[in-house]
Amino acid sequence: MDGAPDVSRRDIERHFARSMFVAEVACVAWDPSSRHATLLVVPDRAVLRANGLTGVRELVRFEFETLAVQHRPPLPVPDAIFTFDPVPRTDAGEIDHQALGRPDQPHLVLRARRALDDTPASRLVTAALASLRPALMAGPIDADTNLELDLDLDSLARAALFAAVELRAGYPPTSSGTTWEDVFTIGDLVARVERLGTRAGSPGVGAEPPAPTPEGEAGDAGQGPRHGTADDATWQAVFSAVPTDDAIGTELQRQEWSQAVGFWLALRLLRLAVVPFVRIEVSGRHHLPASGPAVICPNHESFLDAFVVSAALPFRLLRQTFFLGATEYFVTPAMRRLARAINLVPVDPDGNLSRAMQLGALGLRRGKVLVVFPEGERSIDGTVRPFRDGTARLALATGSVMVPVATRGMFELWPRGFPLRWRSLRPWRRPHIRVAIGRPIQASPDRSVEDTTRVLRDTVITLWTSAPDKMGQ
Repeated sequence: MDGAPDVSRRDIERHFARSMFVAEVACVAWDPSSRHATLLVVPDRAVLRANGLTGVRELVRFEFETLAVQHRPPLPVPDAIFTFDPVPRTDAGEIDHQALGRPDQPHLVLRARRALDDTPASRLVTAALASLRPALMAGPIDADTNLELDLDLDSLARAALFAAVELRAGYPPTSSGTTWEDVFTIGDLVARVERLGTRAGSPGVGAEPPAPTPEGEAGDAGQGPRHGTADDATWQAVFSAVPTDDAIGTELQRQEWSQAVGFWLALRLLRLAVVPFVRIEVSGRHHLPASGPAVICPNHESFLDAFVVSAALPFRLLRQTFFLGATEYFVTPAMRRLARAINLVPVDPDGNLSRAMQLGALGLRRGKVLVVFPEGERSIDGTVRPFRDGTARLALATGSVMVPVATRGMFELWPRGFPLRWRSLRPWRRPHIRVAIGRPIQASPDRSVEDTTRVLRDTVITLWTSAPDKMGQ
C-alpha cells in the first residue's frame, strides 16, 4: 500500500493481542506488500470460562475483523492458527520468531495430550459424536480434542452434540438442567456426563437418535415435516421437548395491548424525530404475511437494525413480534425493562443454544412473529455475510414462512467497531436508509436445511444489491 507507514511483526502482535479472548499472539508470517499476516493464536481459557464462552474460533475471528478495520490504515483480516500450547520465547521473554518456523508448520512447545479413558461416560459421548459426525471418528479422539478447533463443530453442531448426549443419558434436550458454556473438549464433555449421570432405562451407547418420520410426512402436531439425517432427528427432539408450561413461554403467549401500542407509538415518534436527519424508504410491505407464524430475516448492518425493521412492520404484526437476544446485553435493570418493552427474550446462545432454539420455536407455534438475523453477527463491511442454518431449522420445525428483508444504509451510519457517526446526521446530508421486504419463502421437506438457507441468503442479497430503484419490487 503506497504511502502507508511501515508495520512490523511486533506491531501486528501488539495490535491483535488487544482481543480480550487472546492470551498470546505470534506473527508467523507477514507480507509487507499485501499487509497480510498469519497469526498463531493462543486463546485465553480463563477469560472464556469466566464469561461462559466456547466458540473460540468465531469469537476471535469476530474480534480480529473489528481490530483489522480499526487499525490505521486498515489491515486485511489475518489468518489464524489456533493452539492451546505456549508460544516459544527467548530467555528474555520475547517471542522467538525464528523458532516459530514456517507458517504452515509452526514449532510449538507441545504438551502431552491426555488419553480418553474407557468409561461409560466416554463411550456415551463418542457414540453421540459418531451418530452425528461419523467421519470424525476416523481421526484421533482424545480427552484434549477441542470440539471447535479440532473437530470443526460450529455453535449449531455443538448444540446438536450436547442434545444427542442428553438424549442418550435419558434426558429430553435441555431438561437436565445443565449448561454447556464451559465445555471446550471431549474430556470436558465426558466429565459433564459423569456429573450429570444417566437415568434408568436411558438409550445409552448403542441407541440412535429418535427415528424421523418418512420424508414429507408430518411429525407431531405443529412440528412440521421431518428430515432423515441424524442432525435433523436430534433437532426434531430438541423442538419436541419444549415445555408448554414454561414461564418464558407464558410471557410470550400473553398479549398486552398497552405494551404493543406503546412500542408502536415509540417507533412512530422516533421515526418522526429522525425525518429531518435521515431518509427512510420501505418497499415490499405487501409481501408481509397477514399474521404469524413467520420469521422475519434481515441482514445485519448495525445495532439499530432491529428498530429500523420493527418500524417497517404494520401494527398487526408488530404486536405479535418477539426477539431473541444474548443475555450479556440485558443484565442491568434498565436493559431488562427495555427487553420487556420490545418483547425481547434474553437467551444464552453460547452456553445453551438449544434452549434459545426451543424458545424461538415455542413462540412461533403460538402464532408469533420472530425477528432473527440469520448472519448471527453484524457485518464487518456492510455486505451480506454467510447465513447460519438455525433459521431454516426453526421455520421447518414450526411450519413458519421466512420473510427475507434487506436493510441498506445503516452500516454507513454506524459501522461495526466504531461509534455512531453523528456528523452523518446533519440535515443537509440526510443519509438514505432503505428497507426492502421480499416474498415469503416456505421451508420444504423436499429441500435440505442447507439449500433452504442458501435460497434465503441469495434472496436477501438480491434485494440488497437492487438498491436504490428496484428494492422490494
